Amino acid sequence: MPLLDISDLEIVYKSRFTRGGHHALRGVNLHVDRGETVGVVGESGSGKSTLAKAALNLIKPTAGSITFDGRDLSQLKAGTMRSLRRRMQMVFQDPIESLNPRRTVAQTLFDSLKLTGARGSEAADRIDAALTQMGLDPTLRSRRPHELSGGQAQRVGLARALVLDPELVVFDEPTSALDVSVQAQLLELIRSLTEDGRRAYVYISHDLGTVRGICDRVAVMYLGEILEEGPTKELFSNPLHPYTRALLSSVHSLHGACIARPLELSRDLDEADASAGCSLVPRCPYAAPDCNAEGRGLIDFGGGHRAACGRIPEIRDD
Repeated sequence: MPLLDISDLEIVYKSRFTRGGHHALRGVNLHVDRGETVGVVGESGSGKSTLAKAALNLIKPTAGSITFDGRDLSQLKAGTMRSLRRRMQMVFQDPIESLNPRRTVAQTLFDSLKLTGARGSEAADRIDAALTQMGLDPTLRSRRPHELSGGQAQRVGLARALVLDPELVVFDEPTSALDVSVQAQLLELIRSLTEDGRRAYVYISHDLGTVRGICDRVAVMYLGEILEEGPTKELFSNPLHPYTRALLSSVHSLHGACIARPLELSRDLDEADASAGCSLVPRCPYAAPDCNAEGRGLIDFGGGHRAACGRIPEIRDD
């Protein structure tokens, strides 16, 4: 049984001014096994962050289900969900904004430890150990967020999540707000965490190179849907969906190593339409008349590699 199982998930943000709404997620299916790191990639606006928040029950689904260790999160009472929080944690995109400006580092970590019942010297020891594990000097425990660099603040965010020893950690683009040199240091730390196999991780990112080096499996999102999913090595070496090929083609450092046949989408994202058939039709150079009528389901191409395009057998060698 997967630790996290997302099934037919839909999230619609209702409009304040019309009867309609924005479909942030459309029929998403994703599972995460214990000890596994799953990457979620896609352009801005693809629904990655919405999926991250929904996975931890921070956003209620419009339809579908999210189960954690066999328990449907939408059916849990507030008290039960609160006690479950220690087993599932998130590391947010903006390290400074994610921390309470009035709380010191020690107070921030202690607030998390309240979920475990740790007090006094036990809590102090766990805080120091968590800071040390994140490469921080425990003397920083008395500082507030504005006294920290971006890299230090994000390491505190990591410590806040890991001090609870959770079973699932969701990273929502954890390095995108940091300088390049700081990013490299933090990514090395995250890589070491994912390699120990003790936890399951979901790594949300637009940085395909990072995902390639960290994740066991990757899901590619577009306009609230998963268009391709598979083992990292297979997906990068043999991308099936035109959208995945276009994403990889846009990263120059991946040329040759991943993309033998670069592909460019014909239009910008704001010209897309997900109302019917395949959502990539307005941008896809391989679009055919019947693509507008096709469903969005993922097709299994073997080895856990799936893609939502019925034309792949025709175009995969193009």
